[in-house]
Amino acid sequence: MVPAVRGLNTTCVDAKNCNYERVTLCAFNLSSTMKGKVDYLDCMDTPWDEELTWKKPFSCAKQQGIDVKQLNDCFSGSLGDVLMKAAVEKMNKQFPKKVFLPQTVVDGTVVDADYDSIKKQACKDGSRASVC
Repeated sequence: MVPAVRGLNTTCVDAKNCNYERVTLCAFNLSSTMKGKVDYLDCMDTPWDEELTWKKPFSCAKQQGIDVKQLNDCFSGSLGDVLMKAAVEKMNKQFPKKVFLPQTVVDGTVVDADYDSIKKQACKDGSRASVC
């Protein structure tokens, strides 16, 4: 999963700031499984009754067993910077030209952004997930 981050200290592809991408990178870094990452992302993308504040990322983190203090420390600290820099490099390498969101890629192969397509490609690429 590659966040849509083109550069540091700039706007992200689909937002005025990169807070969503940064907190998601930190949550991914703290999650021990792909399922945890996907479930966190699903929680973050679920409609919310209020503006995106720290309440939602913390709630989603708690649901996935991610330590909220570690999440906050990552977001506010140098680890968040390192993760953002790596995301910028990965995004620009993988998608050097204009992209449309969501752009779903599994192990370098662009796939449709639906469960069956992602599952099919992940299984084809050797995933050991139970659905394969």
